Amino acid sequence: MPLFVQVPSIINVNPALRRSKSGRGNVLFNMTKEPSEIIVAMDNSRHALSAANWGARIGHKTGAHVTLVHILEHRYLSTAFFAELSSALGAAPPDHTYENYQNFMEERGRNILSAGKTVCEAQGLQPTLSLVDGVIHEKLKSLAARADLLIVGRRGDHSQFGGHLLGGEGERAIRHADCSCLIVPEAFEPPRKLVIGVNSGEPAHSAASWAAVLSRVFPEILVDPVHAVPRGTTEDCTIQEVGTTVTQLVEGDPEAVLIDRCRLDPLATICAIGATGHTRTLRELLLGTISVHLIHKLRGPVLLAR
Repeated sequence: MPLFVQVPSIINVNPALRRSKSGRGNVLFNMTKEPSEIIVAMDNSRHALSAANWGARIGHKTGAHVTLVHILEHRYLSTAFFAELSSALGAAPPDHTYENYQNFMEERGRNILSAGKTVCEAQGLQPTLSLVDGVIHEKLKSLAARADLLIVGRRGDHSQFGGHLLGGEGERAIRHADCSCLIVPEAFEPPRKLVIGVNSGEPAHSAASWAAVLSRVFPEILVDPVHAVPRGTTEDCTIQEVGTTVTQLVEGDPEAVLIDRCRLDPLATICAIGATGHTRTLRELLLGTISVHLIHKLRGPVLLAR
């Protein structure tokens, strides 16, 4: 059984006077800066409509600008391989075929964005619509460079199997994005619980910041900050409160602890954690091991903070 130890509330503490063993101050952590730019990746899946719903609700409450993005990938049809295949099959000339396909995909993209816009308007938000060409994960990385949050569905329209597995393009996008990422399930469900994974790393501090934002977007949400440490080790909480909720210090495997905290109401529980652990150095190339496992194992929304 995990050992739960409640850490006393500390308000207005001078970090220079109280230090944790990690050398960081035990301070009350709250976000004062609201997000200003949100990017929502759109495709022809129900997960994308869920992502638009999340983007609209967060944008409407925080005043953030929301852009719905659909990316057209034409690279596979403009290669020498496609021209040779068309000739071998006796198909129409490659240029003509490619032009027809491009027109079809652009019309499809506009319809996808229109569906997302309808979802946003139902929440009182007018989004910007963006239809762009490019490699999906590369383009999303470029667009996310100016954003505070990238929202993607757990599965894309090319991910037909795999249960809760994130689509390949979506996973590559969140691995390389420079901003925080929110991965959402197929259907939007108002969140009732927010589990925050706390540690001494800067990404975990960002997760606590996003938790403060989400608490304002969903005022009825139950906030559950937890700092999990392996058995037999000692580590102080560096974020002792999120909002008015005291962080709990829990003994156990961090991944197992976070999954357990989300277990009772899995679809309506958001898990917010740092995208990388406090010992990770290749932040732009790799997600933390726990982050990767959680986005595959949890059924509800997962926020990876940077």
